[in-house]
Amino acid sequence: MPKLRTLLALLLIGSTSAACVDLGDLLGKKEKKSSRDDDDDDDDDKDTKKKKKKAKKDDKKDAKDDAKDDAEKEPGMLGDTGFRPEKHGYAFRNTGGRFPLTPPVVDEKVMVKLFGKSSCVGGDVEDCKLTPAAGEWAFMINRAMNGGQCEGMAVSALTFFKGHDKLDKFMSGATSVHNLQRESVTPLIGYYWAYQAVNPVQTHVYKSRFTATPNNVEDQLLEMWKKGEYATLGFWGPPGQGGHAVTPYAVEDKGGGIHHIKIYDNNYPDTERFIIIDRNANTWKYDVAAINPDVPKMPWSGTAENHSIVVIPLDLRLKKAECPFCKKKKKKKTVVPRSTTITITDDQGRRIGVDGDKEVNEIPDAEVIDLNAFMEGADAASSKIYILPDESEYEIAIAGKDDKAEGDENGVSVFGDGTAFTIAGVKNKKGEKDVLTLGQNEEDVKYKPATGRMPSIKLSLDDDDGGGTQVQIGGLKSDAEDGEFELKLDKKTRKFKLGGGGKSTDSYDLKIRNVSKGEADDVSEEKGIKFKRGESHDVDAKKPPKLAPGAKRTPLRIGKGSFVPKPKAIRKPKPEAPKTEPPKPEGSRPGVQLGPKPGTPPTAAPKPVQPPAIKK
Repeated sequence: MPKLRTLLALLLIGSTSAACVDLGDLLGKKEKKSSRDDDDDDDDDKDTKKKKKKAKKDDKKDAKDDAKDDAEKEPGMLGDTGFRPEKHGYAFRNTGGRFPLTPPVVDEKVMVKLFGKSSCVGGDVEDCKLTPAAGEWAFMINRAMNGGQCEGMAVSALTFFKGHDKLDKFMSGATSVHNLQRESVTPLIGYYWAYQAVNPVQTHVYKSRFTATPNNVEDQLLEMWKKGEYATLGFWGPPGQGGHAVTPYAVEDKGGGIHHIKIYDNNYPDTERFIIIDRNANTWKYDVAAINPDVPKMPWSGTAENHSIVVIPLDLRLKKAECPFCKKKKKKKTVVPRSTTITITDDQGRRIGVDGDKEVNEIPDAEVIDLNAFMEGADAASSKIYILPDESEYEIAIAGKDDKAEGDENGVSVFGDGTAFTIAGVKNKKGEKDVLTLGQNEEDVKYKPATGRMPSIKLSLDDDDGGGTQVQIGGLKSDAEDGEFELKLDKKTRKFKLGGGGKSTDSYDLKIRNVSKGEADDVSEEKGIKFKRGESHDVDAKKPPKLAPGAKRTPLRIGKGSFVPKPKAIRKPKPEAPKTEPPKPEGSRPGVQLGPKPGTPPTAAPKPVQPPAIKK
């Protein structure tokens, strides 16, 4: 019988119906059945049967032990969302830009999507023309995106994965995010990138930088995934290196307290990457530039003490964005340095910003946010946003980041209650500090250059009826430590006033732009306006009456007088510190310390608490 069955099996292998059956499986089944037949033929051999039964039990026990050993050698997934970089991530890599040499990513349509009619002249969202303050904010965001679009790519990959954004709206026939072309989704990437510069995302990230630890970041992800909620991760390198944003999708236990958070890093399409979490030491580590051999390796790491990795829930990007430049009841100032470092001091002498090599924040209710814009191969950059309570006059010391003093990009932008002040072309080298003073009413500024090289200054005001006025002044000369300029644009009368100057001051260039709904911009511009130290000039910046056909525009009418400096605000004494400090939550720290300090030892921790696994 056994020989006959084997022969039949060999005949079946040659038939088409048996072609998809594995030869070993087919013969194995027949051989097992033949063994059972042999056993039946030897029923009287009881000892042989007992030995075979014992052997089968031993084999089963050995198999269980082997499985147990394999599980210990290859620990399984603690959580998995099903997201995969090669399918749900973009096929193209993260990129920066060259704005303003290239078109803006955050344009009128993106601004309408972010802030609605508040960003448009006359509230016209169908044919939106940005208000002066909105235009300055969009300009600032587009410049900041030159360093990389990682934040927008990390978020939008998730919105497609969750179905908040639909593929067919961006590319006909696309079956996955991997099919999408960069050009079709660039505005969407810019939209989600900009969200990190507004609330509710800003405040969430700021607060998380006081409490988040590597272990609770992992735990938070796993708990969110159980509920069907998703998030991106933001993490920051050593001071000056900026931050990066990635999409986490799984957590794997590698044994010995080492866990891997698997991530889609848009700097490396189609590549499985992971952040190492040491549950014993409560630390994280990630090599942000580990693939390209031509790029130096940049291992970033952090501990439970420096709070340099945070979870940013996707839901925050689905809520309404708070406008930082619109007219509002709860007033705050938003200060954004560009390629400069700043120290901001309030009228009580409290500071926020960079003091030497340290980050400081002594001002109550003030916040500092690091924007995520890391891109492999690009110069490391750190873009910050400072949020200030609107209860004080502020003095901003502006210093160069290095010994290069070139480019119009270097400067500071300030946004407030329907206002924007833009300082462009700061030419300070490292150690040289200009001083910008902001009045509390957001109408006037004072500027004192450290070297006599004056930047251009732009003041923008939005009207209640949705229009606005913008005044730009440039070409001013001054002297090192000798000469301060005062500028004011009155919100009600639209009168522009310039006073002060230095020994070398002789002239300036002036450009006034008025915008209104349904009409072309009205622009008045004059260059080389004579101006000496001690003078005061008044200019009516309101939109002039319409000209009759063929009539020529009359020159700007400038009223001249003597300059009377505005008295410097008396600095209030700092409030005395309380004798006893209230207990601080675990992980809190005074001031702001962004990014891990090089050489900081890992924080010792008790036995790691293993997070719960997600059942598939």
